[in-house]
Amino acid sequence: MERLSAIEYTGKDFEPLIHARDPRTIPEFVELTGGRITQTAALAAIRRTIDDDAVVITAGGSLPSCMQRMWTTDRRGSYHAEYGYSCMGYEVAAALGVKFAEPDSEVYCVVGDSSFQMMHSEIMTILQERQKVNILIFDNCGFGCINNLEMNHGIGSLATEFRYSDGHTPCEGLIPVDYAKIGEGYGLKSYTCWTIGELTAALEDAKAQTSACLFDLKVIPKTMTDGYESWWNVGIAEVSEKQSVQEASREVMKYRAESRAY
Repeated sequence: MERLSAIEYTGKDFEPLIHARDPRTIPEFVELTGGRITQTAALAAIRRTIDDDAVVITAGGSLPSCMQRMWTTDRRGSYHAEYGYSCMGYEVAAALGVKFAEPDSEVYCVVGDSSFQMMHSEIMTILQERQKVNILIFDNCGFGCINNLEMNHGIGSLATEFRYSDGHTPCEGLIPVDYAKIGEGYGLKSYTCWTIGELTAALEDAKAQTSACLFDLKVIPKTMTDGYESWWNVGIAEVSEKQSVQEASREVMKYRAESRAY
């Protein structure tokens, strides 16, 4: 926990936990957004700052993987994770449901930018019901977890970063999104956080708010935790011209042959 919480961006020499990546992405992201936050440090800051009786919610992507390693709880029922089906888009709706169930507790959902884009329609219901929830969007310009998966299976970075298209594939510059303005458009109290200090200050300020809050965290890509001491049984091409895909396919077949049949 201490090691992961202490990881910070150090400039051009910064080496993230995830090594398999497009070398353009991190320097481009930092220049484009100004974000200096690492994912593990952000989770640690949230854990330090929120109240002991608060409830946190997460779902698909890399955030549950990080949180199962890093998160500690003060009471039963304060950690709510949907990870059986990696259900992206679950988080905002779940925050409303938990708030109905525990109206006296502060409720926080941590959600990746891709999951938020998939489904955040219950923000309107949150407003209609006048419920105070906190939505923390980890904006790393893409599907970070799936980018890791395809990179580790020899495919390369393909359509999992939010990049402009050249007319055929999304391979040009990263696309910046101002999620705080989306929150403001709904009438939420919204914060943009580029540093851990700004995130901590925003979380403290939000405690005094009476309406729903949204936090736009500019989180450097590839700063989630790495590995899972297991293997991921995913479909991969058995016939490919890429040597890296052929090698990944043989590895998957090896693990499948060694696995137990249920």
